[in-house]
Amino acid sequence: MASTSTLIYDVFLSFRGEDTRNSFTDHLYKALHEAGIRTFRDSEEIREGQELKPEIERSITESKASIIVFSENFANSRWCLDELWLILEQKRKRGNFVLPLFYGVDPSDVKNQRGSFRIEAKNKVKGSKWTPMKVNCWNQRGSLVIEDSKWTEDNVQRWKAALTEAANLKGMVVSGLITLYSSMIPSLQFTTSLPISMASTSTLIYDVFLSFRGEDTRNSFTDHLYKALHEAGIRTFRDAEEIREGQELKPEIERSITESKASIIVFSENFANSRWCLDELWLILEQKRKRGNFVLPLFYGVDPSDVKNQRGSFRIEAKNKVKGSKWKLLKVNCWNQRGSLVIEDSKWTEDNVQRWKAALTEAANLKGMVVSG
Repeated sequence: MASTSTLIYDVFLSFRGEDTRNSFTDHLYKALHEAGIRTFRDSEEIREGQELKPEIERSITESKASIIVFSENFANSRWCLDELWLILEQKRKRGNFVLPLFYGVDPSDVKNQRGSFRIEAKNKVKGSKWTPMKVNCWNQRGSLVIEDSKWTEDNVQRWKAALTEAANLKGMVVSGLITLYSSMIPSLQFTTSLPISMASTSTLIYDVFLSFRGEDTRNSFTDHLYKALHEAGIRTFRDAEEIREGQELKPEIERSITESKASIIVFSENFANSRWCLDELWLILEQKRKRGNFVLPLFYGVDPSDVKNQRGSFRIEAKNKVKGSKWKLLKVNCWNQRGSLVIEDSKWTEDNVQRWKAALTEAANLKGMVVSG
C-alpha cells in the first residue's frame, strides 16, 4: 500500500444514497462483508464531524478495488461524479480493479449521457476559476436544475468523460443478488488480494489459476465460474482452455501456477482421487508460502471438515509399501460416495500421500466458501 493509514479497504463502494442505500447497496455491502471483503461505504465509516470529501478521497486511494453502482439519480450528485473521476484516476495510476454495476439503468445511457445521465453546463460566468453555473440533470421525472459553484464547465466535461470511460469497462446489469453472488463476489475476492505488479515477465501470466476435478464440475459449476471471472476481466487459467494437444500437462500446469497471482481450488467429490489435483493443490500452497499468493478454496457439494480430516471421498491411505524404492509402488485407497476405489500408481508414494493429506488440511483451514451452484 502507498499509505500507512489504518483506513485501508479491499473495496470502495460508490453509490447514490437516495436510490439504493436501504435496498440493493445495503444487501451488496452485507454480501461483501460476509465474504470477508473489507468494504468502505460512507454511512458505515464516516463519523459525525468529519469532512466528507477528504475522507472519501483517502478511502478511494487506499482501496484496492472499487464498485460503482450506477442508478437513476447517480449523475445528479457531484459527490458521486467526483468519486467516479477519482476511482478512474486510481485505475489509470495504479491499475486498480473497477467494476461498474448498472442498477435499473441502461449502460448506453451512462456511456452517452442520455436520460438521467444527461448533464449540461449552462449560464457560464466568464473570468472565474470556480464558475457559478446552472447545470441541467435529467431524471425520469423531468428536468432538475442544480446550482453549485463546483459545477464548472471543466468539471462537467471530465465527469462526462468519466461516465463514458466507466460504461466502457466490463460490468454487470443487475437487479438483485442472484447474479451478484454467483459472479461478482468470487471475482472481487481474488482481485482485491492480487498485487498490482507482476513478479514474472513470462508471457504465460494469469491473475487466477483454477484447480478442479474435471469429471465433477468441468461442464457445470467450474464452467460458469470461469465465464464469470472472464467477464470480470480476470485472466484465468484452466487446462481445457490453455493446454494445446501435444503439450505435456504437468510442466505447463506447474508454470501456470507459479505465474498466477491467485488460485481457486474447487473441492468436489472426486478431487482426492486424482494425483494431478493433489499435486496442483500442493504447488498452489507452496506458492502461497513462498510468495504470499491468495488462495480461495470453494467446497462444491462437499463438507469442508471432510477435506480437513480426510474423511469420506477425501480419505486416502497408502498401503502395500515396497521397501528400498524411491518411487514405491503402492495401492492407495480413495473412498468416494459409491464405495472404495483402489488406485495403483507409482507416484502414490507414502511421502506424497502424507504431503497431500497435509495440503488438504491446510487448504481446508483457509477462509473459503461452501457453494452449491
